[in-house]
Amino acid sequence: MVCRTDALPEFSPADRSSSEEDIKTREKRIKDLQRELYEVRRYLELNPTEGVSLHAGILLETPAEVTV
Repeated sequence: MVCRTDALPEFSPADRSSSEEDIKTREKRIKDLQRELYEVRRYLELNPTEGVSLHAGILLETPAEVTV
């Protein structure tokens, strides 16, 4: 596999720093979610006779149309 660096966009130091912070934030959130999932699985394994219920909702909003 060949990686062409000339095809990559140029980022200013501020953009690069912001991107790195975004990546770190997302990585932390993923780790937190993985830990929470592990804890739920462990709980379910240790308490197989207790029922589990899931309540969820999805709200979709579309942006208001903008007239020019």
